Amino acid sequence: YAATFREAQAVSFGPAYDKSEIVQPTKTSVATDFTVEYSLINETGLTYSDIAKRYQEKLFGDILEEDLRDQTHETVLNAEYLGLYDYTTNFLGVVYDGHDTLTTYSQAVEITKQLKAWGANHINVMYLGWQKSGLVNETFNDMEFTKRLGSKDELQSMIEYFGSNDVTLYPQVSFVEVNKFKESFGKIRYASRDVTNEFTEKYPYDLASGIFDKQKRAIYTISPKFFDVFAEQLVENFTKNNEELHAMSFEKLGSKMVGDYKKRQEFFRFNSVVEQIGVFEKLEANKIDNISLTAPYEFAVKYADNIVELPYSSTLLDIFDYSIPFYQLVFSGYRDYSGLVINAYDEKGLNNHIMKILETGSNIEFTFSYDSSDELIQTDYNYYYYTQYSDWAKEVTSLLTVLDSLELHKYYLAS
Repeated sequence: YAATFREAQAVSFGPAYDKSEIVQPTKTSVATDFTVEYSLINETGLTYSDIAKRYQEKLFGDILEEDLRDQTHETVLNAEYLGLYDYTTNFLGVVYDGHDTLTTYSQAVEITKQLKAWGANHINVMYLGWQKSGLVNETFNDMEFTKRLGSKDELQSMIEYFGSNDVTLYPQVSFVEVNKFKESFGKIRYASRDVTNEFTEKYPYDLASGIFDKQKRAIYTISPKFFDVFAEQLVENFTKNNEELHAMSFEKLGSKMVGDYKKRQEFFRFNSVVEQIGVFEKLEANKIDNISLTAPYEFAVKYADNIVELPYSSTLLDIFDYSIPFYQLVFSGYRDYSGLVINAYDEKGLNNHIMKILETGSNIEFTFSYDSSDELIQTDYNYYYYTQYSDWAKEVTSLLTVLDSLELHKYYLAS
């Protein structure tokens, strides 16, 4: 266990041919006490399951009651659908941003019907690019489903079909990191800063070149000081425009620790935990009470109804000889969770995923689009090169057949 009382950052200075580096700490330190709690087990012959059970008692408490346990006894398919996307084009030499669709509302229904035909009974749909901004992550003063994906009747038909066919619709947003602030003085006021008072700006990583691509949109971290402000904005606008929906999927929320070290207004990462818990409480209080999170930390798990993209193993640093799926041991039977996105990580083949799913008790997850992902080649989203759903019929059917025949999800993990 490590507690950080002051944040620090390496800073380079001097000419390019003779640079020096120093470590610059924050001027202030964390104004709180740190407590380390030990839970000693005075027994012999312990297994990892015994330790996981003790952890479950600490995390869930009353949730150990049978009626509060995960009642899903069949394989759950988590499916990300890609909706609207933007691209750069020109007309008579004038450059502008155009928009096109990969999966409209009616096409989302068609994909889902096909998944049902392939054997998926329980489906969670994380819909990306459902707003006017498409796959660009913006702040939350406009939370309407875009008409570019279909008419209001088509949207309503999709919602009704999902609701009557055991399909949960999770409109997805990125809460902690955004590409664009819609507010006046947005970046200057709301973006977090590092120890040197620079904006915490990063760029998408390009796997082919091994560098961060500065030709693409910058990614900014929202200062945790304003999490409550943006949560209020999100809740107000989402519930106003989508009264019948009570589920949302959040990327980064609950799985990213962030600080803001603006001069004389330093806000440490540990404080962001409190702010994120406040966001979850606000969501639940405003009837957004079915939440999907990406690999959340301990403090966020109690608010998650569905967990996606859990790694199959630990970091496997050199000091470790092997990895135990301890996260899954703790949450098996208490939360639905899936592992890696299968068609995004297909280098080792389907059998590797099947073995890892059996080892960890995970559900399955895919990213799909109705149209071919070839459309994305000249866009910022060409990393989605694998998404056309019709290409994955054999894999989806095989996975569902194997997992359902083994009745894997009627049972809980044990070592």
